[in-house]
Amino acid sequence: ETAYKSYLDVKMDLKLMQADPTRFLDNLMVDTSNPTFVIRDRLYGRSDDIAKIERSYQQHCTGSRTSGIVVTGSSGVGKSAMVNEVMLRLTSEANSYYFQAKFDHSNSVNPFGALGSVF
Repeated sequence: ETAYKSYLDVKMDLKLMQADPTRFLDNLMVDTSNPTFVIRDRLYGRSDDIAKIERSYQQHCTGSRTSGIVVTGSSGVGKSAMVNEVMLRLTSEANSYYFQAKFDHSNSVNPFGALGSVF
């Protein structure tokens, strides 16, 4: 798993990159006089998942099928970012809305609480 578990992990890697940028960037010319850190607003490796969300949304809009979407996975892998990006684009194109809920593992007494929070 390549996701960072804490701020300290990120901080350690940033210090390593600052000390030796070529350590993380193979075969690239690096301008060490003015290093910058940029977080891209792009989703990588999610084209199949995005296509499924788009297909389900279009089926719902045309009335051919009504359904919900459940997105699962480990924490920090970009589930919320993917859903937010795709649904923001789709709902703005169709002038519509969507509902989103998150399951809270610490609230295991009320497992359907996330669904109830939508309404």
